[in-house]
Amino acid sequence: MELKGEIKEIIYRNEINSYTIALLEVEEEETTIVGYLPFMEKGDTIKAIR
Repeated sequence: MELKGEIKEIIYRNEINSYTIALLEVEEEETTIVGYLPFMEKGDTIKAIR
């Protein structure tokens, strides 16, 4: 499964290891993504692969 969208909000980020919980907008829907995303910020566009 592949999702491509814009990060709408960083819900949580561990400053030590960059583990992140973020809200991703994909085709007018929002979904939560998690992972080690050290350089991602609100407004960035990413492709997430599961």
